[in-house]
Amino acid sequence: MPVDLTEIEYKILSHLIQHPQRVFSTHMIYENVWEEPYTYSANSTIMVHIRKLRTKIEDDPQNPVYIKNVWGKGYRYEAKETGV
Repeated sequence: MPVDLTEIEYKILSHLIQHPQRVFSTHMIYENVWEEPYTYSANSTIMVHIRKLRTKIEDDPQNPVYIKNVWGKGYRYEAKETGV
């Protein structure tokens, strides 16, 4: 099913999908997606984009199946055989 993503959402999802199961800190996501140096204020920017992305690709964004939080470390994409 097609999903309408912003350019940034697409870049985040694409980056995570290219490295399934690998954990990326907000620092790593920011520098890879925005291609500029990370600043501490970027944490909230990443969280907002991840939240919006989850609402678009997850059946239940409160209990994500694809984009998982790894407490204290960052985010990872969990590939499913029949999923995104």
